[in-house]
Amino acid sequence: MLCLWIQNRLLPYRTGELPLSVSQLIRRHLRSCKHCQAALDALEAAWSSGRTLIATSAEPPAQLESRIMDVIRVLPAPKPRRVGLTRLMYFLVALTLLLVGGLAVFAAVHYHLMHP
Repeated sequence: MLCLWIQNRLLPYRTGELPLSVSQLIRRHLRSCKHCQAALDALEAAWSSGRTLIATSAEPPAQLESRIMDVIRVLPAPKPRRVGLTRLMYFLVALTLLLVGGLAVFAAVHYHLMHP
């Protein structure tokens, strides 16, 4: 059970993301458990080969930027949005709702005053 717990934390242990107390517990366990140490060694090997792959550089094809810009230049211009009309519509709807709500409150208060 302890080995499974340890092995589930080997990656954050390797990257230094664990609290010091947990790291110390794992370090002590690794000294006495060959199985968990082998799992850490396998993780280290994978980590090293991954770093080698990341370090490999790839160059973009020649003229890539100019080809992309040629495509962008051919695209149609975006249509202007009619933001002003939309805002006016929202304002009028909100104003109408406020007026209707206000009239409803006024009518309710007036009714209760006239019919006690």
